[in-house]
Amino acid sequence: MSTEDKEIKAHRSPEEFLRRKKSLEKDRGNFPTLWQECAEHILPDRADFLTTPVTGDRKGGNIFDTTAIDSNMILAAGLHTQMSSPSMDWFSIGPRRQELKDVWTVKRWFEIVDQIMTSSFAHSSYYNAMSEFYLDMGAIGTAPMFIDCILGPFREIFQTFSCRNALIAENQFGIIDTMYRPYEWTLRQCVMEWGEENLSPDYRKMFRDGKEDEKIPILHATEPRPNRDRESALSQQMPWASVYMEEKTGHILENSGYINFPFVVGRFYKWGNSPYGRCPGMMALPDIRTADSQDETNLRAGHKTVEPPLNVPKDMKGKVRTSPNALNYMGKDGGELKPVDTGLRGLPFTLEMQKERQERIKNKFFTNIFLMLQQGNNTYKNIPEIMAREQEKMTVLGPMVGRLMHEVLGPTIERCFVLHLINGMFPEPPPILQGEEIEIEYISPLARTMKQLEGSSVTQAMTLSMPMFQAKPETMDLINGDEWIRWAFDLYGTPGRIMNNPEQVSEIRAQRTEQMQEQQKTEELMTAAQGAKTLAEADRASGNKLSEAFMGEAA
Repeated sequence: MSTEDKEIKAHRSPEEFLRRKKSLEKDRGNFPTLWQECAEHILPDRADFLTTPVTGDRKGGNIFDTTAIDSNMILAAGLHTQMSSPSMDWFSIGPRRQELKDVWTVKRWFEIVDQIMTSSFAHSSYYNAMSEFYLDMGAIGTAPMFIDCILGPFREIFQTFSCRNALIAENQFGIIDTMYRPYEWTLRQCVMEWGEENLSPDYRKMFRDGKEDEKIPILHATEPRPNRDRESALSQQMPWASVYMEEKTGHILENSGYINFPFVVGRFYKWGNSPYGRCPGMMALPDIRTADSQDETNLRAGHKTVEPPLNVPKDMKGKVRTSPNALNYMGKDGGELKPVDTGLRGLPFTLEMQKERQERIKNKFFTNIFLMLQQGNNTYKNIPEIMAREQEKMTVLGPMVGRLMHEVLGPTIERCFVLHLINGMFPEPPPILQGEEIEIEYISPLARTMKQLEGSSVTQAMTLSMPMFQAKPETMDLINGDEWIRWAFDLYGTPGRIMNNPEQVSEIRAQRTEQMQEQQKTEELMTAAQGAKTLAEADRASGNKLSEAFMGEAA
């Protein structure tokens, strides 16, 4: 074996990787067929689950009603804006242990961490990838994304890809922990990533022969690593194995690993034992088919009405002109051009029927909910009405938002936190955080609205108690004012840096108490001096009789 033909070992043999891939493909069942049908009606650019993608291929030519496409775009835009908007903060990281949350040094360190990660997201491909991610969730139901980083300088990589290239499996808790990703790269890309010397001999020869743009199938297998050495710091002993191999030759290109799972997989709905998700597109598919059929039928009927078939005299065969202002010269028998009576009396499906079907589709995609406040600005004028509408929205969106936080946003933040931490992108943490776990708080508009609705009960209780506070001020002693202010600031996601830390608050209050005591002493001295002055004036007015009386008593 030459020095170029070095062999890379992995925890499985190439044959075992390929057998696992076939097993995962079998477990996927008929989902590719279902994805294809959903994509053809809702997300045409993704409609390549059963065919080989062709660059520049025109798709969506058989769509007549675009309600589903528009609704999915509104759903994706609504989720992006309400859950992970690039224009505002949408997450905050802190310690899980409650007693650490009020430690000023800890709070300040996590605020710096939030700022660094927010900036990192903004300067990466994250928000572009999430736009595609949300579209896939609504139309396909399963949306995978790969998260990694490059160094020099540090930059995170986010790549949303089609579930055509995603073979997944869950652990015993229903959490996705395995991803087999078959895809194609050109030989040039392979050489840039792994080096020419790490290619198999056949592909290395093809590259040297100038076929650098030839695409070859690659398999990236990521799964929990069995029987690893927990004391080792080598990438080949990390918790998750990451193996790249040439699928045709079985040649392993790279054997490394990850500290945590580098993929997030969003599933809009999750039913049964399958690891793959369901989505609004699947729920709306019968209505989408019907709406398309209705539009197509109405279009055909409209064409027949505008350009009906004609009864034409035999001697005018091939001579009929139907263009505007055309002249038709009649034959000897004086026959007439007459439209065929097709029995049509207007369009088969009325506008009301079509609107009803379209509304059903929109409801499946929650379009009315995401547009509710915008459409209701002229209807709901006061705070109670708006809060009631927000409560209704949260009731419908709550389960979906919870799944999105648990399966997508949380793992994304945890993955990026680890990448920043191990690459030294954060300042030195306070010693008190050694060995502590982190906790993610969501402060996006949708998450904040949910918290504010929880807090509305407290606000209502305070409003109800106000008459009693006025009638009996001593009842205010039941309220902890400091905790009330902290709760209100936390409820609205106010940055902790604008609040004084406990030591500063104690110092300010001590200074205020000292000033009040000094002021009280000054007022007492002034009162005593004023009393002495009054006595002196009274003594003079009485001809010193008061002084003589006091002197007499003293004697």
